[in-house]
Amino acid sequence: MKIYWDGKIKNLIGPQVKQLRKAKKLSQKELAEKLQLLGYDFNDLTILRIEQQTRFVSDIELLALVTFLMWNLRNYIPKFSSLLFIQPSFYPRKKMLIYISVRTNSSI
Repeated sequence: MKIYWDGKIKNLIGPQVKQLRKAKKLSQKELAEKLQLLGYDFNDLTILRIEQQTRFVSDIELLALVTFLMWNLRNYIPKFSSLLFIQPSFYPRKKMLIYISVRTNSSI
């Protein structure tokens, strides 16, 4: 797999994660602990690097953050926002199921 990177920042979501974390009055360590309780491998250094945009974010990590922070992902993928309906849901045994439906009457 080739990673396309401009050599500057490694993610686009860092500032939004920081803003939402602070709005929930959580420290980086507290956010990491809550995500660990949901079954994800986060620590305070992971959160710090994501917020500083010095770490790539996997799709699983993105969905964990989106779900926990109750973040409207459509605001951050504007090109596809009219096409996607994303509904993450937690189920027993700490597994996440994501429903994605695509509207076929729209064009990109």
